[in-house]
Amino acid sequence: MVDGDAGGDARILDIAQIEKMPKKIPEGMTELSVYVDKDVKLKFKVACTKQGKPMGEVINTLLKDWLKTNE
Repeated sequence: MVDGDAGGDARILDIAQIEKMPKKIPEGMTELSVYVDKDVKLKFKVACTKQGKPMGEVINTLLKDWLKTNE
């Protein structure tokens, strides 16, 4: 990846530098990692894209609905 500035100079960012960059997690949110079947993820991503909804938004809704009946 090349990052140019107004002066025309360019600096190269290597993958190690990019991976160290902090994530921008919205306030009040946290990250959740889970393992799912590749086919399930692909179908879920396609369905979310067709509806124009972010996958995280749909997952939040599903988790909240599940909690209503399981708390």
